Amino acid sequence: MRHAIIFSLLFGSVALHAQQFKQLTKIKLSEKLEVSQAAWVSLNSDTLLDVVVTGKNQAGDVKIITLENEAGVNLFERLSLNAGISEGRFLLTDVNNDNQIDLLAATGNKVKSFLSRGDFTFTTSEINLPTQILNAITGDLNRDGVLELITFEIVLNEPHIRIYERVAGQFKLRSDTTGISVTDFKLFDLNQDNFTDIIVSGTNSDGQPVLQQWKNKGRFQFTKTSLESPVNGKLSLLDFNADGFFDLWAIGFNESGNSIYVKWLNQAGELKFDTEAGSIIPVQLFSGNSDADGLTDQWIFGNLNNKKINHILTATDTIKLDTAGVVFIQPGDFDRDGNLDFLQVLDSADGTWLKVFRNTLEAKDTRPTGSSFSFAISTFNRTFIYWAPARDASTATASLTYDVWLGTNSETLISPSFSRNHGRRTIVEHGNVYTNNHKIIEGLTDNRYYYLVQTVDNAFNGSYDVCTGGVLPCFDLTRETVQACKGNEVELKSEGVAYWFSLSRGFLGVSDTYSYVPIESDTVFSFIPQGTDCSKHKAWLINVNDGNQSENKTIYACAGSTIKLGIAPGWNSIRWSTNPIIADQDSISVLITQPQLIQVQASAGGCQLNNSFDIKLSKPELSMNTTQFNIQRGESVQFNVSTNAELIQWTPPTGLSDVTIPNPMASPAQSTQYFIEVMDSIGCKNTGSIFVEVQQTGFIPDLFTPNSDGNNDVLIVYGLTQASSFRFRIFNREGAVVYQTDNLSEAIASGWNGSTNGNAQPTGMYFWRVEGILPNGELVLLNGNKSGSVFLMR
Repeated sequence: MRHAIIFSLLFGSVALHAQQFKQLTKIKLSEKLEVSQAAWVSLNSDTLLDVVVTGKNQAGDVKIITLENEAGVNLFERLSLNAGISEGRFLLTDVNNDNQIDLLAATGNKVKSFLSRGDFTFTTSEINLPTQILNAITGDLNRDGVLELITFEIVLNEPHIRIYERVAGQFKLRSDTTGISVTDFKLFDLNQDNFTDIIVSGTNSDGQPVLQQWKNKGRFQFTKTSLESPVNGKLSLLDFNADGFFDLWAIGFNESGNSIYVKWLNQAGELKFDTEAGSIIPVQLFSGNSDADGLTDQWIFGNLNNKKINHILTATDTIKLDTAGVVFIQPGDFDRDGNLDFLQVLDSADGTWLKVFRNTLEAKDTRPTGSSFSFAISTFNRTFIYWAPARDASTATASLTYDVWLGTNSETLISPSFSRNHGRRTIVEHGNVYTNNHKIIEGLTDNRYYYLVQTVDNAFNGSYDVCTGGVLPCFDLTRETVQACKGNEVELKSEGVAYWFSLSRGFLGVSDTYSYVPIESDTVFSFIPQGTDCSKHKAWLINVNDGNQSENKTIYACAGSTIKLGIAPGWNSIRWSTNPIIADQDSISVLITQPQLIQVQASAGGCQLNNSFDIKLSKPELSMNTTQFNIQRGESVQFNVSTNAELIQWTPPTGLSDVTIPNPMASPAQSTQYFIEVMDSIGCKNTGSIFVEVQQTGFIPDLFTPNSDGNNDVLIVYGLTQASSFRFRIFNREGAVVYQTDNLSEAIASGWNGSTNGNAQPTGMYFWRVEGILPNGELVLLNGNKSGSVFLMR
């Protein structure tokens, strides 16, 4: 087995010299640097990879130096820039989606972008963060095409792994994990579900090694698994067994403090411990094919038994490279012949040197082919892209990775690591969708986009032929809801041979049926490409039930109303306990006349559903102490109503102080029947009425007490305001007039004080008579009469 061979090569006696690599050129940098990083990157419009180096000069300033690749023969220094950052680490990424690779430095409390102009110079921009960043990496973790920033930070002396989403040019914190001091981390879609996973190596609070696989579940949620035989050290990924699932190898310190080499095989998304051996202290690890045999080799730069090693472990050999003065290595195809060359950074007494070593192997790693078939569909605010697996002369088809561009004629939505002008790789990286031959992009409106897909082999050659096409927007996809029972198989059938996608698991396969055992709710799509016709595409909304389902609902309804009862769509064998029984309908309409209990039964797979609906009548309370009042015109009365209703409405509104409260003041000018309607929170009503009778004639008391106590001392007329030919007279028992007035104002203001010509009249019964005509032509009446009696009491 290959892993056994590798360990024997590394720790056994095989030792070959680096005759495969010959020095091609060297250059001394314009100033001596303590180099932090060196990388191959395209910095202009030609097809060659150039070089960028960062590090601190003797004054302590971080410098960025760019060097041009001249025809694959020489390096020429083009720029030395004072970076204005605290550390020289950087990430290579297209920050502004202009198809130019930029430098992103996340150090200190800032994220600083060096945006390539395409001529070896940069423009800069920066965003401040509240904490100190010690390490960082970028990747699309939520499938929206925008790269998140994953950082290792120290906050209040506590280590944090934080994930920032880039929103409107700013970084928004979306996830925060404490307790791990990070040494290295890698990103890859380990289980091919279209979600980028994270691998973290570091130490815990006790200083013990930690190695975790973070399986991405979407929405910045992760299932975190600690791997067996953890290592605190450097990580690298490659497909050892060519099954398409990239494996992990690492070199670092184990729980005993010993430096070891460990490998974990990826078993369909789960990293499982395979083998280990000791004693390397790593500086750099790299995985890439150096000898055109189709197998990924392991490049190791570090220390073994207190001696520097610079080895390439191939399937059969150990290639030993120079170590004298070497502080950094970086493989890359300098002369674009298909084979990996490498760059060495050397520190010497007279300065910092770069050397390029050319791979002289006669066999060349040819570029892979592009895909022969592809399609893309936009629906449900997601874009789905599929392409047939490509081929390569050496790299196994399953081990090929793919790089995707997506955009419009004027905008890039997903930026790749190849030039759209000439198709060459712009950095030494795998494709941005890893080994998947499919891509799901979230959050894009359904629209007509365009896509490009480049194949990448394990020597990081990009295909000549770039797969391209347009995205078909499908707005009204046929939908079917399926109720599934957890642990029981579900079979979905399309109209023909379809390409199946799952939102949670990515691409599922090609067939006319898809069968699987669901464990969580999902949405599954079956796509049957047929030009611009969307009619045969379908979405399956899978709702997974964890065992039998039962739910009891109490429903309040209004008498005489019709309500709808229902269960989730997708259930089978449905029966409602109505009279008569209703079957095979997931919703029914019921006319409510009385309280009742309705039950429904259904099944799906091995799960049963038993729901009940307890229907109760709802009617707001309404009570009135008095339903009739008698008042004189111009008087008011307050209603006395109690209710628990949320809405109240009185009609007519004439004469009411407020028509929306239970106890308004009523001052009608004439007799009025008032109606009240009250309504509860679900719209059920109750009604009532109050009659207010208004006396249109005047009024006079039948008793008064002229005893000078200030209470009821005079007899006056009430309720009259205007009258013509008015006369009011009071007589004693003998018929003599004891008081009279023809002045209405006097009668209603001062009246009779019980005296005649200054003589107090005795206690007894007196009689009154009124004459006059009201403005409406009616006769003036008091208490409804022309005459009456009044008792004088002293």
